[in-house]
Amino acid sequence: MGAICTTGYMPAADPPRDLERAKPVEVNIVNIQFRDRRSGEFMGREFSYIADVPLEKGDVVNVPTKYGPREGCISRVGVAISELQCRVGQLLHITDSATPGGDIFNGFFD
Repeated sequence: MGAICTTGYMPAADPPRDLERAKPVEVNIVNIQFRDRRSGEFMGREFSYIADVPLEKGDVVNVPTKYGPREGCISRVGVAISELQCRVGQLLHITDSATPGGDIFNGFFD
């Protein structure tokens, strides 16, 4: 089966002979929940992201969205690719490390 390009259908090249021996690429997929605007709690639907930095459940991170960056809380780590409802290539990446509790410390040291 070929790949779909912006210019139309383009047949895929023959796979390399070493493909069977190639090691799978490790991808760290995490689920996050966004902060509810009314309650201020992290809740609701989970969204999948690829974590380019080490993250743990409960970490609060800034994640890219189509509306700009938003604060999210890691609800699951180590999500299997088979659980995704999209291709891995469609997922956005988390590139920033976790913040300690998000904005929980805002105003604390003032």
